[in-house]
Amino acid sequence: MAKFARQVEWIGTRVLTPASILIVIAGVIMTLDRWDFEQLWIIIGIAGFLYSFINGAFYLGPVSGKTGKLMEERGAEDSQVQTNLRRLFTLSRIELVILIVVVWAMTMKPTL
Repeated sequence: MAKFARQVEWIGTRVLTPASILIVIAGVIMTLDRWDFEQLWIIIGIAGFLYSFINGAFYLGPVSGKTGKLMEERGAEDSQVQTNLRRLFTLSRIELVILIVVVWAMTMKPTL
């Protein structure tokens, strides 16, 4: 589990962050071509991206790395490790719900 937590940090900073930036650039280009940024479904998408990016870059990634190191030092049953894991899993679930809402908004385009 400790190795997995460290890998999450590595993948987040080296794969997910650059991929997220490329997706936003592609989304902006596609929006400029056909839509405007005042559409509700586009606003939902941008808000979801911002939450996901900030949450991943500034909390999930760093805390995953720290939790992996704590697990190696103290073991998986340590109270701080367990607290970090509960927070990580809770925020990951919240992010999953937000991303599902974003996908729904992008596919259903509720204001059209």
